[in-house]
Amino acid sequence: MIDEEALDSMPGTATGKAIAMRHGQYIDADELPALARQVMEKHTQVEAAEALGVSQPQISAALRGESRYLDTCRRIVEAFTDYRLEGPKYQFQRKDKV
Repeated sequence: MIDEEALDSMPGTATGKAIAMRHGQYIDADELPALARQVMEKHTQVEAAEALGVSQPQISAALRGESRYLDTCRRIVEAFTDYRLEGPKYQFQRKDKV
């Protein structure tokens, strides 16, 4: 898992600003690939593909922002952070610790 405080200082968007993740915050679908790229800075595409059970080219396409892979971007964020995203406006919700 990635430390959320570290994420707040990571570059990841087209503007060079990190997308801060806070419980209850909304992000738009067009910000989702940038957030996934930000989360993936400490992981390889192969690691993500194995964690999600998809192919590496699908991870690559999702990180490029191809619209048909937005669900893959959502799953990347959920796999490597303590958040789950509820669409269609993608609201951050803390995952319950089990």
